[in-house]
Amino acid sequence: MGTAELYFTIPSDFVTGSFKMTALALSATGNVYIGTDLENPIILVRPDKSYEYFYPGVVTPNVYSFSWGSEKYLYYTREFDGKNPQTILRVDMQENGSPQFGRN
Repeated sequence: MGTAELYFTIPSDFVTGSFKMTALALSATGNVYIGTDLENPIILVRPDKSYEYFYPGVVTPNVYSFSWGSEKYLYYTREFDGKNPQTILRVDMQENGSPQFGRN
């Protein structure tokens, strides 16, 4: 680990108002996935710093946590809101997660 440095700032014209960042996942290709409490709860930031909502309108809010599986799947849970069941959801990312100690 080195000195902390700013990697990316989410532009105010992309996300209006305040939001809560709840999860972070990195892919083997350098993509960063940010879980939030927004209506489209996953923001994808590519290595070239381009960004977009990931699967807008498909992934339901609020992302609570991420975990890469051993294949090309990212698992996430939603924050419990009393309406939706507390479920682990699997998303086919079409890429592997970044190397991580303890994961095969």
